[in-house]
Amino acid sequence: MPEPFADIAASLPDLPQVRAIAHAARALDQRQDVHAFWLGGSFARGEADRFSDVDMRIAVGRDDLNAWQEPDWPELFGEAAVGRQLLRFAETSFLHHLILSGGTIIDFFVQSLDHPLSRDAQLIISCDDAALAERIRAADQPQPAQLPEASPQQLKAAIEEFWIAFHKHAKVLYRKLDVMALTGVERESALLVRLWYAWLTGKDLGGQRPTIHLFSQVSRSLQDQLGPKALSVLGASLASRRDILGWIRLVRDEVGNVGRSLAAAHGFAYPQELEQTVRHCWAADEPLLDGTDETP
Repeated sequence: MPEPFADIAASLPDLPQVRAIAHAARALDQRQDVHAFWLGGSFARGEADRFSDVDMRIAVGRDDLNAWQEPDWPELFGEAAVGRQLLRFAETSFLHHLILSGGTIIDFFVQSLDHPLSRDAQLIISCDDAALAERIRAADQPQPAQLPEASPQQLKAAIEEFWIAFHKHAKVLYRKLDVMALTGVERESALLVRLWYAWLTGKDLGGQRPTIHLFSQVSRSLQDQLGPKALSVLGASLASRRDILGWIRLVRDEVGNVGRSLAAAHGFAYPQELEQTVRHCWAADEPLLDGTDETP
């Protein structure tokens, strides 16, 4: 073992989650079927804080996998699991996504000894298999979120998607479906974030799974480079009909400006005629939509 289990807490940051890690280490040490226990994520990178999830990983023999479908969580962590999702990735691995009674979130990944290891931060707590330990150390390569370069065709398609979806707000607001309008606002906010990020970095968020890890990177980029503007646009009040219309005016201008900048930088034709058509229709229809805060 790399170190005595009693010393595990001392080797990790002084955070509440460490109690669960140390308890698991002691419990797993009593199991003959567990050949390795290690951490990933922010605890392995040395970047954990009091709100970090704990990425725990164990390796067992193929014949022992089934025993880990329904573990005794209080025995393993010293407290109950009050919420759990079981996610299967292959015949030789699965993930328990847990919330413990004290509020700690744990991703408890169970894999067979021969299951491939993905490159990520790895911190071995215990391992009785020298070959596996070497594989884990070799996989200790933290990977930043990888995003593709923004393509002109996809950027143009995203801008067109914005204006087509935006055009439908008039229909929804005319019918006094203000709450439904908020679902459109959410979609268009995501499109604006995508366009902003492409403008600032040249990378495209389109099609990416919205994980906390990825969007921490995106959020820092927007906050650092746009400053208060990002929050003032995305966080604008939507508590009334007038607020919604104000947001619509604000965002259509922002998308128009960012979209033209992207078109110039990436060499595609901005959909000028589409924008002009939508703006013309809105100018004609807005008197039918403005000036009422009535509950639909």
